[in-house]
This record gives sequence, C-alpha cells and structure tokens, in this order.
Amino acid sequence: MPPLNCALRYVLAGNGLLLQAWREHINVLVVLASYTVRGLPPLEPYLSTDLPRISPELLRQMLEICHKQRDEKGEMLEVIFHFLVEGGKWRMVVPEQEQGHTYCRPVGRGEESYRQALLEIHSHHHFPAYFSETDDLDEQGGFRFLGVIGDLFDKPQIRLRLGIYGHFIPLPATFLLALPEGLEDALSGENVNLPVNRPGSVGNAVTNRLWPIQRWSKIWKGWTGSGKGQRCYEVRTGGADDAL
Repeated sequence: MPPLNCALRYVLAGNGLLLQAWREHINVLVVLASYTVRGLPPLEPYLSTDLPRISPELLRQMLEICHKQRDEKGEMLEVIFHFLVEGGKWRMVVPEQEQGHTYCRPVGRGEESYRQALLEIHSHHHFPAYFSETDDLDEQGGFRFLGVIGDLFDKPQIRLRLGIYGHFIPLPATFLLALPEGLEDALSGENVNLPVNRPGSVGNAVTNRLWPIQRWSKIWKGWTGSGKGQRCYEVRTGGADDAL
C-alpha cells in the first residue's frame, strides 16, 4: 500500500472497506465493513502509537479533581480533562469549561487545549463509564483518544476508545493508561466473546476479544508488544465475510 500523504483515506481491499488515518503519535488502519473483494489482496488492520502510558499518579490526580466538582448545592458536576504531550511527557490540563450535572464542554481558552489534546477524558460521576449518544455527537470532528470515567463513589471505572472523525474504536484502557489501584477498565467486566491469550502480551489488554464497533461490523482485536516504545493493537475482522 502506498504511503499515506493525507490525514485519512478510505481503502478498498480484499477483506473489505478500511479506513487509514495518521496524526503525530497515532497510526491506524481499521476495517469499516468486512466482505470479500475478489482480485484484491487483504490488508492487516492495526493501531500503533509511540506514546508513553499515562502514569498512575497523574490519573489519581484526575480522580481527586473529579470528586471535588460540585455546585453550590453540593450536587456533582461533570468535568473534562485534556491530556497533551510535551517533550515526550503527558501533561494534564483542566480547561476553562461549562459544567453541569450531565454535561461539560470547553469554552474560551479551553478550546485551545482541545485542539492540541491527544486524549480527552470526561467524568460521569455517579453514572456508569459509558459513551452516551450525546458524547458520540460531540466527538464527530476530532482524531484523538477519548475516555469516560464513571461510578466514582462505588467502583471507579474508565472506558477508552479512539475517535476518528465520527468512527469509534473501543480499546482496553491499558493501551494508553497505567491504571492506579482502585480504577478499573470498564471493558474488563463485560461479557465479551472468545477470549484467547496471545504470546508476548501483558495485563488486561492481552486477550483477543470479539467486540462490536459502533455502527460497523464486529472485529477481532488483540494486544502485542512489551509496553516499551512502539505499541501495536491489532484489529482483525471476525465472523463470516460476504463475497462480492
């Protein structure tokens, strides 16, 4: 396949329609629709990054800030965080923002850190860690990692995905986060199909799992790599293909 000379492109291959996208630190090729195209070679999907994992200390700071977000009546407010990379290290920003019980959005100077952020995380305080339809609509225009925190006072969890201009790829949190004790990956407790260990894998992100991608066909995903330097999260089509 020729080198990518634009931000993203759609590719027709022997295994279906794929989306390839690139920005600094993120390189991805993912299947959007799985089917057999005779006469074309298949392409192996992937997601790779050279970003370090965000430290447990920084994530604990984020949780402490989440717990303090209350209105004048003591009711919990949502809060948004932007994570930027400077000199190869993560920096967490709590941007200028509007906050409510069920929403948060950057405003004013907060929009500058939004444009630079490689990861955006927001809280759902008492509610589960899931991406709502509102989140999907709000996150149509960016290419970055996205996270949501929930169940702050019961069993704190975080859910991670990659957003590519309205396409969303669910990911194990440990792909990007070194989770502190007391913060769990929301995906780890879900009823996923066919877990199969892969050699050379580490932690909760080491299993092949059949997970649905929103609005797409189901895909295989598994972790490879030692956790140092370049990491690759393979994305493999699962289930029967339809032939063209």
